[in-house]
Amino acid sequence: MKTKTLLLTVLLMAATGMSAQALQFVVEYEQIVDERGELYQYSERYLGPTSVIEESSTTYRLTAVKPYTQPGAKPTTKGTATTGKQRIEVEPQLPLSEGALMAGSTAKKAELVAKQIYRIRETRMNILAGDVEHIPQDGKAMALVLKELNREEKALTAMFVGKQIITSKRKIVTYVEGNELLLRFSRFAGPVAQDDLSGEPVYIHVINHTEQRLAAQQPSKKSEPRIYEEHVVSRSVTVSYNENTLLDALIQ
Repeated sequence: MKTKTLLLTVLLMAATGMSAQALQFVVEYEQIVDERGELYQYSERYLGPTSVIEESSTTYRLTAVKPYTQPGAKPTTKGTATTGKQRIEVEPQLPLSEGALMAGSTAKKAELVAKQIYRIRETRMNILAGDVEHIPQDGKAMALVLKELNREEKALTAMFVGKQIITSKRKIVTYVEGNELLLRFSRFAGPVAQDDLSGEPVYIHVINHTEQRLAAQQPSKKSEPRIYEEHVVSRSVTVSYNENTLLDALIQ
């Protein structure tokens, strides 16, 4: 009797498959755009040894893989920029002096922009030391003045060292049962097709945790064995990329 019941169960599984919802994942990654500053060739002369972007480029970095639990949610993007290792806001207009704007050569422009940076630094130092006539008396007002000076300095410095624009992106992917690859990820293109060997493999390992349940339709005769179905109640999921574990979770 047990053998016959097991056989019916196995045949049912082969014909209909285990009951389970398709697994979907949110792949989070960053687009990193390095933009060379127009005065990069004069960076060492006026700013000394520092990290400088010498060639513009676009790369991608995989940051996380998470279970997709919000059907209908739209991917979002958020852009920021950095100069060197410090994040700054992208400014539509540079706070250039009139002399820098009217400079007849790149070399002269670099000289004038560098002087403007030095003046900003000197002004900030004098404010902090209390060596200016009209120093803001209110703490909040002083903070605003210093914030504006910092903004101007970073924007002007970016003309020498360049800037990095980082945009956060999301992509929803569906796991194919039995496949060991969730997707491939390329440093130069982001998520790519599974057969695109330009991308590194993002591996997935899934263990289904099941239980037997009575099938909706049972034999009419009590003498015949009852039919059971295998239902997936949870899944242990591990996702790895370049030997780093991105996800290790139990998904109900």
